[in-house]
Amino acid sequence: MNILLINHYAGSVHHGMEYRPYYLAREWVRRGHRVYIVAASCSHLRHQAPDAGTSLRTEENIDGIRYIWLRTPPYRGNGAARVRNMLAFVARLWREAPRLARSVAPDAVIASSTYPLDIWPAHRIARLAGARLLHEVHDLWPLSPIELGGYSRRHPFIMLLQAAENHACRHADAIVSILPKVREHLEARGMAPHKLHIIPNGADPDEWRVAAGPVAVAAPVPMTPTANSPGAATSTRSRVAKADPATTPALVGLALERTPALAESCNASDWLRAGLAARPTLTLVKSATSPDSDTPRPGPDAGTGNMGTANALSRPNPGPSTSAVGLAVSGIGVAETAPALARQAASSLPQLPPELSKLLGQLRDQGKTIVAYAGSHGTANALDTLLDAARLLHDQPLAFVLVGAGPEKERLQQKAQRRGLAQVYFAAPIAKRHIPALLANIDIAFLGWQRQPLYRFGIAPNKLLDYMMAGCAVLHAVDAGNDPVAEAGCGVSVAPEDPVALAQGLLRLLELGTQARRAMGARGRQYALAHFTYPVLAQRFLDVLAQEVPHG
Repeated sequence: MNILLINHYAGSVHHGMEYRPYYLAREWVRRGHRVYIVAASCSHLRHQAPDAGTSLRTEENIDGIRYIWLRTPPYRGNGAARVRNMLAFVARLWREAPRLARSVAPDAVIASSTYPLDIWPAHRIARLAGARLLHEVHDLWPLSPIELGGYSRRHPFIMLLQAAENHACRHADAIVSILPKVREHLEARGMAPHKLHIIPNGADPDEWRVAAGPVAVAAPVPMTPTANSPGAATSTRSRVAKADPATTPALVGLALERTPALAESCNASDWLRAGLAARPTLTLVKSATSPDSDTPRPGPDAGTGNMGTANALSRPNPGPSTSAVGLAVSGIGVAETAPALARQAASSLPQLPPELSKLLGQLRDQGKTIVAYAGSHGTANALDTLLDAARLLHDQPLAFVLVGAGPEKERLQQKAQRRGLAQVYFAAPIAKRHIPALLANIDIAFLGWQRQPLYRFGIAPNKLLDYMMAGCAVLHAVDAGNDPVAEAGCGVSVAPEDPVALAQGLLRLLELGTQARRAMGARGRQYALAHFTYPVLAQRFLDVLAQEVPHG
């Protein structure tokens, strides 16, 4: 079969996200199909732009996939420049339609961009080639810019997007959605009920191979502190300061304002434990009834992606300035309480950057339970709530490690410094290939969301798949149409944007102990292997294509 997949933002393991088109296409190539991906030369999601030069069209073979890059103008942000980029890609694709229909001779055309405007040139290509037309839904546009961006339904660009969505619902032979709760929305826009298929995003099992035994623990090595590190003039080894209740600000703010009767407690953890039974926001997830249960499944989220090279690590300092901690180590320090399967990562896996490896080893030596977040530091990631929960739990043996970058990172660092959160550490972004090693060295993985009505259609957390494949117990702060953590039975779910609920969830995971958390992580990994790997998802996609009848 000849498959033509159109995705404005398509990337690869060489360019960065979006990864889904690459992983699906690679599996189709392995099954003997010829796959072409048409994408824009400029995308804000990729960390490496394709070498398109000044040509209007450039072709490249990546792992057997034939990429066709169409030249588009650069842009930043979500303003007019991005709209021009979209329109340029769609216009160029429309002009290329006859050529693509002849040269590719597709049996199936997949329109897969986040926005639906490419459905018109995709329909044209399919009609000229006599191919099947499939529309893939990542996010709901124009509903997303309406509800998240405040755009009027009468805005000209919104009206254009709505016309495209309606066209896709009415004319596509099949519709694949990453979001699990979109049926009612799409049927209201003309989709016939039989057209919808839910196929989530997935993980590449080759990136999560497990060896027969654990990786050896690296021994600490002496280091030379940086000029900004504490004791730089005399110390030869960095020390991680422990939170001192005497210097930690009093527990005030949103959590205590909500429960004034508890504000007089001297120990935050005591009153958090006391409230566990009374608060309905905490849900301890039991094991799923069956890995094969017919439940909605997660897909990707737009807010996560490949991260760059780590080159710095810092922690908030109760003093007047945040100090950079210089660290060095050879090898990977594997935590004794890391998830049982993840800590057996193959020795061929890329090692962690020295700074991050050293930090995790120090925290483990101090007997800390490590709570980690890996990904973008943006508003949508609800990291403020995590910092507020960390403040409430300052007297617990917990360490919070936030790995990544984003528009909110500097503000979050300043907030942690102001509040004296010495148990919170901020690490620089790391490459995607280092994620398995990172997650093998932590105890609890955090994923948080804002309260957002748009999530009623379901969430598609790409980051969660990494957590599950690593065998991590997950703390999930969410209120959405689906909850993949509950479906897999791999952690604890609490209400979003609620520091008290989040703190209680952390206490519950802490008190469950290492073995129970490992069991949670093992369930998540088993569920992900059964339902969320790209070999499985690619075959489901092919089954959809085989079921449909070519349109007229």
